[in-house]
Amino acid sequence: MLANLKSELDALKTPRLEVLFDPTKPPYVHDKALEGGGTLRIFRIGVLNRGATTDVRVRLKDFDPMEPTGSYLGHELAPTGQPGGTMKVAINRSATPNVFFDVVAQAFKPDMPSHSLNMRYAAEWLFGRALHGLDSYQVTLAVDAEGAGEPVTFIVEKDEWGKRWEMRRA
Repeated sequence: MLANLKSELDALKTPRLEVLFDPTKPPYVHDKALEGGGTLRIFRIGVLNRGATTDVRVRLKDFDPMEPTGSYLGHELAPTGQPGGTMKVAINRSATPNVFFDVVAQAFKPDMPSHSLNMRYAAEWLFGRALHGLDSYQVTLAVDAEGAGEPVTFIVEKDEWGKRWEMRRA
């Protein structure tokens, strides 16, 4: 019994990170009103930590198909609600994610198709970098921190009517 307790305490001393995404719930999908009657829809991932506090960054590991302008592999994604240029955030142990990272965003007006899809990089000079022309992308994200698992891949594609972008796990 004492050995089990020691094992459980040791597990709490190490970060244990998990990437979460639920396209049916906020804050994973967040709609924000734009001036002029449009909507900005942001897709986010949550990072859950079931262990010790650790500094975390999420970066773009792979992007398929590669954008003609470059997809800036290796660059960090923007932590939600942090000042521009923030690359890392501390994540404490919790039962639910308490830190989120923006992945992509789209802008649209009611009854009109989305007219843009943008990556949400942390670097201010890259923030909102537009993606061009395709109907589907495969985005692989890596969590850089002690206790992180394998990279996670998402599909970002237009819906069946070609009007709005959707994001889901691959």
